[in-house]
Amino acid sequence: KLESDFNTQKENLNSKIEAVMKKYEDRVRSLDEKEKAMKKSFNAQKAELVKTFDKVRLDFEEREKKLKEIERVQAEGGK
Repeated sequence: KLESDFNTQKENLNSKIEAVMKKYEDRVRSLDEKEKAMKKSFNAQKAELVKTFDKVRLDFEEREKKLKEIERVQAEGGK
């Protein structure tokens, strides 16, 4: 009977350990998936930000060219 009780306790402990390990593995998997989703979102936002900055930079360069042309015309006597 003592050996039977010991084996039962051992099986119960093994079951509990397996349950904890499965829960841990599930949590790690969930966190990995969340990390991948966050990286994907970050990269998409970064790409959009770069695109916006490029657009602003090009607009600024175009305005700068126009201003230089106006200044050149004014320097030539307003022709």
